[in-house]
Amino acid sequence: ARRAGAAAPWTAAPRTVRARGFFGGGNTNDSDLPGTRDDYSDEDVNFYFEYMGFLAAEGTYDTLEARLQSGVHPADLLLCMAAQEGDVPKLQELLANGADPSATCPVNDKTASELAKNDAVLEAIQAN
Repeated sequence: ARRAGAAAPWTAAPRTVRARGFFGGGNTNDSDLPGTRDDYSDEDVNFYFEYMGFLAAEGTYDTLEARLQSGVHPADLLLCMAAQEGDVPKLQELLANGADPSATCPVNDKTASELAKNDAVLEAIQAN
C-alpha cells in the first residue's frame, strides 16, 4: 500500500517540453518557428492535416495530395485549413506571417473567409 501523499510510482519527474510553431504562439525567438510565409512547407501542411483530424474525417490522403499538388503556397493552404477548423490562433499566426487571405483552396475553390467555421474566424481574417 502507498502512503498518503506519496507520489505514485508511475509519476514522471516534471520536464520541459518545447512545442513546434505549428501550434501557434510560443517562443518567437525560437529559430524553428515560422516567421514568414516562406518558412511554411508541405511538411507543415501534412502535419496539420493529420493533427487536426482531416485524415480521420476524410479517411484518405486524397485531398491532402490534391492540396499539395495544386501549386498553392503551403501558408495559404494552412490558412484555408485553419479557417475551416476554426483555429483562430493558427489563423492569426499565418496572417501575421504573410498568408494570403484571398487565396483559394484547391479542393473546394473557396477562400478562407468562405470556409470560416465561425464568426471568430471571419473576424480574425477581416482584421488583417
